[in-house]
Amino acid sequence: MFDFNPHSLLLIFVAMGSFALGLYAWSKRHLVSGFPLSLLMGSVGVWSLFYGLELASSNLSTIKLLTASSYFGIANLPVFWLVFCSRYTHQDAWLKPLSKLLLFVVPIITIFSVWTNDVHGLFYTSREMVSIDSNYFQKLSNGPFWWLHIIYSNLLIVTGLVMLFRVLISADIAKRKHIVVFLLAAILPYLVSLAYILGIRPYGILDVTPVAFFWMGILLSINVFSLKFFDISPFAMDRLFQGIPDAIFVLNKTNRIVSSNPSAERLLNLHGTAFLDIVRDSEDLQLGDEVFLCTRNDVFTPTYKQIGRLIILRDISARKHAEEKLKLSNQELQEAIMRANLLAEEANAATKAKSQFLANMSHEIRTPLNGVIGYTDLLLNTNLNNIQQRYVNYANLAGQSLLEIITDILDFSRIEAGELQLEKVPVNIINLVEQTVDIVKFEAEKKHLEIQINIANDIPELIIADPIRLRQILINLLSNAVKFTSQGEIEMKLWGYKLDQQEIELSFQVRDTGIGIATQQLENIFNAFNQADNSATRKYGGSGLGLAISNMLAQRMGSIIEVQSILGQGSTFKFTLHTSSVQGAIESPPPLTVKSVLIVSDNPAVTNGICNLLEFWGLHFSHHSSGMEALKALENNIDFDALIIDQNMENLDGIKICGLIRRSLSLVKECLPIALLHTSIADTTLYSDCMNLQIFPLEKPVKRKELRCFLSNAKGIQCVSGDEPKRQTPVIDFNQNCSVLIVDDVPMNVVLISSMIQKLLPQAVIIQAYSGQDAIQLFQINQPDIVFMDIQMPVMDGWQTTAELRSFEQQNELDRSPIIALTANTMMSEAEIEDSSIMDGYLSKPVRLDTLRSILMHNIRCLQQYVSHPMADPSD
Repeated sequence: MFDFNPHSLLLIFVAMGSFALGLYAWSKRHLVSGFPLSLLMGSVGVWSLFYGLELASSNLSTIKLLTASSYFGIANLPVFWLVFCSRYTHQDAWLKPLSKLLLFVVPIITIFSVWTNDVHGLFYTSREMVSIDSNYFQKLSNGPFWWLHIIYSNLLIVTGLVMLFRVLISADIAKRKHIVVFLLAAILPYLVSLAYILGIRPYGILDVTPVAFFWMGILLSINVFSLKFFDISPFAMDRLFQGIPDAIFVLNKTNRIVSSNPSAERLLNLHGTAFLDIVRDSEDLQLGDEVFLCTRNDVFTPTYKQIGRLIILRDISARKHAEEKLKLSNQELQEAIMRANLLAEEANAATKAKSQFLANMSHEIRTPLNGVIGYTDLLLNTNLNNIQQRYVNYANLAGQSLLEIITDILDFSRIEAGELQLEKVPVNIINLVEQTVDIVKFEAEKKHLEIQINIANDIPELIIADPIRLRQILINLLSNAVKFTSQGEIEMKLWGYKLDQQEIELSFQVRDTGIGIATQQLENIFNAFNQADNSATRKYGGSGLGLAISNMLAQRMGSIIEVQSILGQGSTFKFTLHTSSVQGAIESPPPLTVKSVLIVSDNPAVTNGICNLLEFWGLHFSHHSSGMEALKALENNIDFDALIIDQNMENLDGIKICGLIRRSLSLVKECLPIALLHTSIADTTLYSDCMNLQIFPLEKPVKRKELRCFLSNAKGIQCVSGDEPKRQTPVIDFNQNCSVLIVDDVPMNVVLISSMIQKLLPQAVIIQAYSGQDAIQLFQINQPDIVFMDIQMPVMDGWQTTAELRSFEQQNELDRSPIIALTANTMMSEAEIEDSSIMDGYLSKPVRLDTLRSILMHNIRCLQQYVSHPMADPSD
C-alpha cells in the first residue's frame, strides 16, 4: 500500500523530530512560551507525518484521506504560531478566551471543507495523480476556500513576525548575533511557503515548508531554552526605562547626554542642562522643595572598556519630610516616655504603699485574731459544760469567719497587685477533687443535701498545677453551691480531653439545684464585693469576693469561669484548665477479690457513678432501686460477692434492709460483705448499727479509692467502732526535755504559743523573749532546739534578729537551730521566707494546733529521731 521514497522518509523524519521538539517544549511548559511552542511543533509533526505518508502512497483514495488528515496540522499551525509570538514577546494581553475561540473559526472551516471537498469542490476544484521519477504526487487545482485558508494563515504568520520585529529591533546590541539567528528562524518558513504559493518549486511539486518549520523549531528551541534569549524582553525593559519614576541620564565618555527617560527630561525642562554639573559630584541635590538622591555608575562593554556613565536621580522629598516628622515624633515620644516613667514611678510608689498598708493591716488584724482563735481552740480541748462548749464554739467559728473574710480581701489585693505567683507541681487531681468535696460535705449534710462526685475514668491521676489555688477555686464554687441550695443535690464533675501524648485539657464543673441567678444579674456575679442580689447578702452572708477571686485565679491559669443558670432551678459553674499529665510513681491499686456486685439505690446519679467505676474495673454488677427488689434477688440468687446499699431510700432505708439480709436470709459477713452508703458523718447510732450488723460504712460521695479498698478486701475488712472521734489534737508522746524559744513583741501571742507548745510537749522548756535584743541574749545562753521568730517587731525585726543568730552560730561553729518565721502578714509568701536561706519554715497567724504539731515534729532533731526510732522499752 505504501512505497516509501526519499521524499516521504525525509518528511517522516521531520515529523518525528518535530514531535520530539514538541515534547521537549512541553517539559518546559512552566515558561511563558513553552506551552505554545509545544503546540506549534506538534502541528508541524502532524503535517509532516501525513504528508510523508501521502508521498509514499499511490492509491488516490488513501492520498485523499492523508491529505485531509494533514490539515489538522496545517490549519492550526498559524494560530499556534501567533500565540507563541504573543507569549514570547509579552504582547498577549489580547489573548482572552473569546479571542482564542475566534482564532480557530477559519481553521475549523478549512478542516471541514477539506474533508467534505468531494461534495462541494470548494477547496480543491480538481485533483489528479502524476508520476515524477517513479514518485507519485497530487496535482491540485485550488478553490476559493483554499485561498481563504492561505490568506488567513499568512495574515497570522505576518502578524507574529511583526510582533517579533517590534521587540527585536530594540534589543541589546550585545545580542545582535542571536537576533540575526532568531530572525532567520522566524522568516525561513514564511519565505519557503510564499515561494511555493508563487510557483517557485525547486523540487517539483514537493512542498518543503514542513522542513522549514522543523528547522525553525530547532533554532527557536535553542534561543528560547538554551541561550535564554529574551527571558526579559527588550520591550518590557523599554517600558520599565520609560515608566520608572527615577530620573535616568545616560552619558557618553564626554559626559554628553545620549539618552534619558521622561522623568529626566522633566528635570531638564525645569532646570536646564547646567544642573548636570552639580549632579556629577553631589550625593544629595535639593532643587526648590524637591530633594534627590544621586547615584552614579560607570557603563562597561563586555571587554570591560568604559563607554559611558549612568546617573540616576531618585526623589527622596517624601522620605526627608518623613524623617523630619519622625524626628519630631521621636522627640515627642521621648517626652511621653519620660512622663510615663514618672507616672510609673508614682504608681509603683503607690503600689508599694498599698502593699505595705495591706501587710500592716494583715498583721494588725490577724494578731488579735490569733489570740481569739488560739485561746478558743485551747478552751475547746478542756473540760467544759454544754453551755460553755457551745459559747466557745460560737466564738471560735466567729473568729474563723472573720479570718476567712480578711483572707479573701488580702488575696484579692495580692492578685490585683500582681504579687500572686502560681506553683507548677505534680498534683494527684483525683485526690484533690475528692478532698475538696470533703471540706464542704459537713455543711451539705446539715442541709440534707446530697453531693455527687463524677470523675471520668480516663482522667490521668497526676497533672501539673498549683494545688492550693486550684483547691481554692473549687472550694469557693462548692461552698457557694451549698450556701445557695436548700434542697436537692450538688455535683462535682471532672472530665478531660487528651491533646497529645502529655498535654491535656481538664474541665471542672460544679452544678447545684439552688436558687439560681437571673439572666440580667449574671454579668455582676464576678465583680468584687457583689452578689447577684443585694438581698442575698443579708440572707446568706458572705463578702462577695469568692467568685471574683476564683475567676481571677482561673484567668491566671489561662482560663475563665463560665456560668449557666435558671432562676429557681439552679446554677452550673465551669472552667477549663490546659495542663500536662505526669508519668509518676502512683501507688498501685489493690487487686479486686470480688467479681459480681449488687447495687441498691433509688438515686440514679449514685447508681450510675458506681456502675461506671465497676464497669471500668471489669466487674459484673446488677442494680435495683428498692430494698424489696434486692431481697427478692438475693433469695433467688446468692452468687453476688458483695452488696452496696444506699442508706437514704424511701420506704425501707439501708440499715433495715441490711438487718433483714443478715437475720432473715442468714447472710453473714463472710457470705455477703455489705457496704452502706451514707452521709451521716456524726451519727453515732448509725456507726453502732453498722458494727452490730457487720457492715462497712461508706461515706457519700463515694471515693474510688475507698470503694476499691472495700472491693479488694470485702470479706476481711474491719468494721468501725460506734464512738465518734473527739476533736482533739494528740499530744506528742515524748518524755525528753527540749527547749523552745518564742520571740514576739505581743505578750498575748507569747503566752498563747507557749500554752499550745506545752499542751503538745508537756516536758518542753519554754523560753520567752519580747524583743530582738532579748532573743539574741537568750539564744546565746540557752541554744534552744527550735525558735519561733515574729517577723514584725519594733527596733529590731525578725529578719535582723535571725541574721544575728545565724552569725553567732557561724562564729562559734554551732549546729544550725531551726528558726520558724511567725507572722500575721499573709502578703508574705512561704516561698519568700524559704528563699531567704536564714529561715527554716513558715507559720501563719492565727496559729493552729495541728499545724504547730507538724512544725515541731518536722524541725526538732530529737523528735525526728524519735519518729524514726520509737522509744525503747525502759526495761531493756
